[in-house]
Amino acid sequence: MVCDNVVSGRREYADYLEYVRDPAGPFLSVTVPGQGGLEISMKR
Repeated sequence: MVCDNVVSGRREYADYLEYVRDPAGPFLSVTVPGQGGLEISMKR
């Protein structure tokens, strides 16, 4: 999955980011900085 503007919109995406970044959760996730931030997540 890809989600745009996760840095600039961190408050709006707080619940989503908590879910995809959870180390015990079903996803591996990384943030690519720049122009609002891009979160790239893949299922384990």
